[in-house]
Amino acid sequence: MGINVNVTEQQVLQGDTSIVRKEFEDLVQSSFLIKKFENDVAINFPEIPPLDMIKKLKTEKYRSWFEKLDREVPGVPYFLSQKSNTLLYYLMGNIPFEEKDNSIYFNELSAQRFFREKVVQIKNICLPNNINPQNGIHRLSGLLSGERESLSQSSAPRDEIKQESEKVKKGVAIKDLLDKYGSIAFMNRDRALKLTLVITGIPEKISFVRNSLVKDPRNPQPFFLTSMKTDSSLNEIRSVIFPSISDVEEAIGKFGGVYVQVVTKAEDSSYQSLFESENIFPVETVLEFNAAEEKSAVSPAEEPVPVPVSVKGTAVKDITEKEPASEHTGNIEEKRSDESEEILRLRAENTKLIKKVEQLQKLIETYEEEVHKKQSIKGFFRKFFD
Repeated sequence: MGINVNVTEQQVLQGDTSIVRKEFEDLVQSSFLIKKFENDVAINFPEIPPLDMIKKLKTEKYRSWFEKLDREVPGVPYFLSQKSNTLLYYLMGNIPFEEKDNSIYFNELSAQRFFREKVVQIKNICLPNNINPQNGIHRLSGLLSGERESLSQSSAPRDEIKQESEKVKKGVAIKDLLDKYGSIAFMNRDRALKLTLVITGIPEKISFVRNSLVKDPRNPQPFFLTSMKTDSSLNEIRSVIFPSISDVEEAIGKFGGVYVQVVTKAEDSSYQSLFESENIFPVETVLEFNAAEEKSAVSPAEEPVPVPVSVKGTAVKDITEKEPASEHTGNIEEKRSDESEEILRLRAENTKLIKKVEQLQKLIETYEEEVHKKQSIKGFFRKFFD
């Protein structure tokens, strides 16, 4: 059962949002309540019929009430009920609109600006509480673009809002790859390389030390090794490469490096973006893979060392906003991945054997030293008894 809040016309004219604000302040204190009352809070105006409400929302007095509520409660569209038309009234109270042929047409620039701002605010409510914000974003974009049935239709900001919806759908391809391989490297539409690195938790700080393209003669499949600091931890994350090595080297030579995105896996198994670079990160080519690096590096199919930091209000992006892997993704052979994993396993066993041999050598040296001492003492006493 949802939450219903009744607001009188006098409260609207006086700019009194206290009763509504109090409800939302209580909701955001609990992850359970945030999830439970998504799209389930209705603000009712019993004294104002729906048709009169549309006319009144063209006046400054009524619009100022909704604008004040928007300033006081960031991300409120996530909670507002679409069925009750509360979300529609809220949009009309914050975005300039025109009424024509029983439809509502929002000002294009204002709608785009409002949509971008609300997407960030909705994510800031959801992601620190491990809640997927996609439904809230879809609901808002659908109503603004007129893709869903409602009291009115909007057509102005369709291009940008539809692109948002399409990008969310395309994110499924990346999710499948991240589930299977962990961190990955692929080519975007501009034929530039992009690393998507998977970490656990939401750190306060993310900084990069270096990106290396590793070509190990003992490993038939090259890979990227990224050294990254999260808070006080240093992670070295290995990314599986999907394009051919020739395409990889061509892209690095053309763009001077790679783009980097850092994501974390939420409780609902979706991936949320914590950081995405706008600039190119340089790459150095490494021809041999150091044993020390091998020990600290993360294998392609596993996640890096967890960084259990939860930061409320951290502005983050949704992985589903990004472009899918390129056509080279479908050309990766399963056999190559299996061989790579087998080689890594054998190399790990080989390292253990080398350590055991070194320990045995030390024992032998100690034994030989003791024997030598005994022989020396025996020779010393022999001088007196011969």
